[in-house]
This record gives sequence, C-alpha cells and structure tokens, in this order.
Amino acid sequence: MPFPNDDQTTYWVPTGLIDQSDPGIKVGAHVFVDSKASWDVIGDDGEQYAEGFPS
Repeated sequence: MPFPNDDQTTYWVPTGLIDQSDPGIKVGAHVFVDSKASWDVIGDDGEQYAEGFPS
C-alpha cells in the first residue's frame, strides 16, 4: 500500500501497484543510486539521490 513520508508531502508507492497502461505516470526520483549495480541504467529524468531523500 502507498504510505506518506514523514513530511506528509510525498508518498512511497511500491512499483508493483503502478498501472503501466497510464502514460501520464512518471518517475519523480530515484533513491540510493550510489548502491545500484554497475549494469543498472537509470533511463529517465527523475531526480537522483545518492543515499535517500534530503532532509
């Protein structure tokens, strides 16, 4: 289930819940990108955060 972050302005949404048929859905951010696999390519323009969202 989606749930709000501590600041109550954004939500974490498990990707399995996203309906892929809606072309209006876009990735807003990627977190923990410093620990992604070397072969993993981030192919969109969502903001990237090394560790997590800034406080």
